[in-house]
Amino acid sequence: METYPEQSPPEGRPGSSRLAEDRFFDANEGSDQPGIANHEEKTDPEAPEMDFITSLPGVGRFGLQVKDFY
Repeated sequence: METYPEQSPPEGRPGSSRLAEDRFFDANEGSDQPGIANHEEKTDPEAPEMDFITSLPGVGRFGLQVKDFY
């Protein structure tokens, strides 16, 4: 799957509170599923914040807010 940006943002790595986002990003990046995953892209200032916008051809588009459990 194509991911944008192509690498997970560095602030989301070790010691971060964004570990679930990192795992989700890595899973998308390593997937052979056709599609696109955009991490924290906000094209409209009025739109709600989403961690990922994922588009899977023939399946649909998903706005995802990823949460971690401690």
